[in-house]
Amino acid sequence: MTKTQQPRKRTPDVRLGQRLEPLAVRRKDAARLLGVSEGTLRNWEAERKGPPFLRASGRAVLYEVARLHAWLAAHATDPE
Repeated sequence: MTKTQQPRKRTPDVRLGQRLEPLAVRRKDAARLLGVSEGTLRNWEAERKGPPFLRASGRAVLYEVARLHAWLAAHATDPE
């Protein structure tokens, strides 16, 4: 390393080889996380009854991962 080159700084909370969870996912991945079909999510979007979603660039639908987890926890039932 020459004098003009600075060592690369690493982000403190990210380690090499560690996978980061995305902030938002598309409908297909959200459906997989929730265990429902894409069609079910599409119906819930139209009826405004499923987890909250974002519409990005006109047609693309995104689901925030944290909100998916929160929605799932709020709608979970305990088996008796």
